[in-house]
Amino acid sequence: MFAVITIAALLAAAPVNAVMQWSMHAGNEGTIAFETRYRVANAWGHDADTSARSYPESDLEKTFAGLTHAQLFGAGTTVSFTIARQEGTLTCSGRAGHGVAGGTFTIVLDPNFATEMQRRGVNGVSPERQMEWLFEDADLYAMLDYFKSQGYPVPSVELLSRALDSGVSVRYARDLASAGMRALTVEQLVRAADSGVTLRYASALGSYGFADLSLDQAIRMVDNGVTPRYLTALSQLGYHVTPDQAVELVDHGVTAAYIARLQKAGYANLSVPDLIRLADHGVH
Repeated sequence: MFAVITIAALLAAAPVNAVMQWSMHAGNEGTIAFETRYRVANAWGHDADTSARSYPESDLEKTFAGLTHAQLFGAGTTVSFTIARQEGTLTCSGRAGHGVAGGTFTIVLDPNFATEMQRRGVNGVSPERQMEWLFEDADLYAMLDYFKSQGYPVPSVELLSRALDSGVSVRYARDLASAGMRALTVEQLVRAADSGVTLRYASALGSYGFADLSLDQAIRMVDNGVTPRYLTALSQLGYHVTPDQAVELVDHGVTAAYIARLQKAGYANLSVPDLIRLADHGVH
């Protein structure tokens, strides 16, 4: 049985037999999929961890220094290339050809990374954490600089890891702000990402007419299952509700189909409280 292993456990486990492998393949839409894998055998059994990212094919030689298009798409050859990130460098070797490649890799951590993070207010970055972040392939310096420009409190190491795990990025924060939902803290961004508040969702709420909707309101709506489709259906039935009313209707099981049935039965122009009372009393 396999389980996710932490980098700390990987470094601390003894005796350890670790296999560090990478693979790559070209997609059909101009992308390159790159994956790294650990497989660790120790006194407690076997553990595994995988990290996967996709990159534009046009960035191949910039992202994977030393690997060329000719090598990846040629008949087959040995390859050696590096991937330089803020946290450190992966050195990969193996074989490539016909759009696929694979082999093994080693890691060298950047000794200046913790200092750069400390300069941005994030203290206590351990080598284990640095190694974990290396595989996230996120521009942490740019993230922290953006957070500072927005007046967010400096995130802790743990909160920053949560943000990365949730998919929070500078682009995500800017997308929400462009839709009028500016976050006030990194914690709020994490909650929004975990709830599934996307730019598409935020734009749909704006199209419905929810002006000046706060990010917390959007999070509450998503968490309670208020979808753009539901709001559109309500609008078509003659209901233009407030965010709180939308949440309340969903919480009480008032669907668009339920309202349509009531209207067909002659119960038109019911108020939101009336709809909720009827649903609560099982009137169908």
